[in-house]
Amino acid sequence: MKTNLRIFMICMLVILFSQASFSQTEQGKVALGLNAGATRIFGDGTKPEFGFTGGGSVAYRILPFADFGIGGGYGQLGFNSFSTTILNIDVFTNLEIVSRGKLRPYITLGAGLINYENKGTGVTPHTSSTYFGGGGVRLIANSIFDIYLGADYRFTDTDLLDAPIKLGDANDGYLNIRTGFNYHLGPKASGREPQVIASEKAPFVEIDDQGFYQDDYNTDNSSQNYNETRPSNGDETKNMEEYVRMKSRIDQLSENVDSREKEVGKLRNDLSSRKNRLSSMETRAANKPSVQIRRSSSMNSFSDIYEEALTNYYNKNFSEAISLFELLLQQYPRHTLASNCQFWIGQSLFASDKYDDSIAEFYKVLNFKRSLKKDDALLVLGKAYLKTGSGNRAKESFSRLISDYPNSEFVSEAKSYLARL
Repeated sequence: MKTNLRIFMICMLVILFSQASFSQTEQGKVALGLNAGATRIFGDGTKPEFGFTGGGSVAYRILPFADFGIGGGYGQLGFNSFSTTILNIDVFTNLEIVSRGKLRPYITLGAGLINYENKGTGVTPHTSSTYFGGGGVRLIANSIFDIYLGADYRFTDTDLLDAPIKLGDANDGYLNIRTGFNYHLGPKASGREPQVIASEKAPFVEIDDQGFYQDDYNTDNSSQNYNETRPSNGDETKNMEEYVRMKSRIDQLSENVDSREKEVGKLRNDLSSRKNRLSSMETRAANKPSVQIRRSSSMNSFSDIYEEALTNYYNKNFSEAISLFELLLQQYPRHTLASNCQFWIGQSLFASDKYDDSIAEFYKVLNFKRSLKKDDALLVLGKAYLKTGSGNRAKESFSRLISDYPNSEFVSEAKSYLARL
């Protein structure tokens, strides 16, 4: 058996190197393979010998550099006094490190099952799972044939492959060294068609000063050459109309894109400007001195009343602040800052320790279709639930803030509260 194995491996190597002159072409996606080689166990036993192995496989090219397949085979693990026979079935994938050229190195990963029997020892057949890894090199011979040489190491979940020589703490494993060939069929693995450069000179057509067509094959202005190279008037007119139509459409689309970009830029600038004005207004209100505030008859605009209401809030005149914000909601229900007024009503109730009432007001903020204060409302809503002992509802509010407004300045604070719940 050893002599036959050596002869087989030598023949395969001769074929491998003799095919180096074959041209490279793309191969079919389905590969049918046969292989043969040698195995050697690595276990607790002593003086193992190389044994014969062989099998077949079917693989399918799933990527330009990878295939997936199933395989099976028969092998022997040799010892001085007995041998272990193995029947295996595997699933595997081959990943090519280099996916171009004739020689393509690859790595192999896979798993499977083996059924083994220790001949001459009285040990009954057993089944074990295996997983393996290895690599090799493949020679692309032609469009339907390739040859490969590879090796893999197989790990098992049994310590009985070398029984009854010795049982130890570690499971057995064995090395596979195989060479074989694949026959390819089915659709091509690559959709790329080879690009062929013509060996003959291609014609070059140009227009002279009088509008006549000329080519580099003929230099005279004979009627025959002119008629052969010049397109008909109907084709020329049709091509020009198609060009003008497509050019007009492209220009129109470009103008639409420019217009949309200008609109988006304007909306972003308006939103930024409103946020800055609102921030400035709230800052001025916060910095006013703490004095008794009375509603002035001169407050006849939204901004005047809004600033006066914020001033009352920051000076802890919460009842007056709530009255002013409610007045704004009555007079300006569709104002862009109406939701802000609703938020400050809830904030004033929260600051007054009226947590249940503030929760109801914050939900009104969330019902607005558009609002700059929804993330603020969710944060204080969670705090209000904590004050009332509703930890689960608080967790919902903080989580919603984080998921719906990931760029909010309050996300870190919400995460801090969640970490403590």
